[in-house]
Amino acid sequence: MLTHLLGHASGANKTKEKREHLEQFLDDFEILKLEVRLCTDLRILSLKKQAQVAALMEGIGKQITGWRNANPKLPESVRSRPNRAMSARSSFLRYAPYASLG
Repeated sequence: MLTHLLGHASGANKTKEKREHLEQFLDDFEILKLEVRLCTDLRILSLKKQAQVAALMEGIGKQITGWRNANPKLPESVRSRPNRAMSARSSFLRYAPYASLG
């Protein structure tokens, strides 16, 4: 679980589209929070330790959420935008049917 979290954080740090990695981090982080609560319920972790871990996890969650919110989701048109050569070609093909009308 921790390696997945580190992988998501590392992926977010390396790419322009950070938001997807950060959202995956937050999803996995919620599972980790549940596991910590389960350990407390099963008396594997004391209430005192669980409170300490929860305080640390709250800070991590706020940090990642802030990082995610600072990176707005890119619109689909920007994420899947072709390179300039393909863009010029597609705009030509879009107007090509009208060229024969004139």
